[in-house]
Formats: sequence, C-alpha cells, structure tokens
Amino acid sequence: MSSLSIKTIFCDIDGVIFRHFQSVHDIVKMDAPSNVLPGVRSRFQQWLASGYMIVLVTGRPNSLRKITEQQLDDAGITYHTLLMGLPRGSR
Repeated sequence: MSSLSIKTIFCDIDGVIFRHFQSVHDIVKMDAPSNVLPGVRSRFQQWLASGYMIVLVTGRPNSLRKITEQQLDDAGITYHTLLMGLPRGSR
C-alpha cells in the first residue's frame, strides 16, 4: 500500500473507546476490559485490517500515559499513535 493511499482515523478515548469517567481517580482505577464500549474492538479490527493508521487523542494528562497505554493494551485496543494532553471538551 503506498503512503498516499493510507487513511488515518483520529479517535478519542473517553466516551468513545471507554465509558466516560469524570475524575482522574476513576480513570486510574478503571477496569479497562469491562469498560470498553460495545462494538469498539470489532471496529478497531476492521480499521487495522483495512490498513488504516489509528491515532488516539485524549484530554488525559501526559502524566497518565503509562496507565492509559496499559488500559488500552488490557482492553485489546491496537493503535499507532497516542496524543495526550489535548484541551478537554467535545471533539
């Protein structure tokens, strides 16, 4: 596949991949596999099988990077890039 034909998916984490939690404390204590929203795993598998580049974005602070990466791994979510520390709010 040429680099010109690769499509990129930008996907938020909280409220899109995982159920939305209001506090950092709840995010840190979250059991990732049980909080993945319905259909997310299959959609990610479809995107990967289609050769899409997956970029995850989040308002989570960069201080939660290791926890976030572990939660995504525990939930079976495969991605290419994780951008953290974006302004909070609707995306």
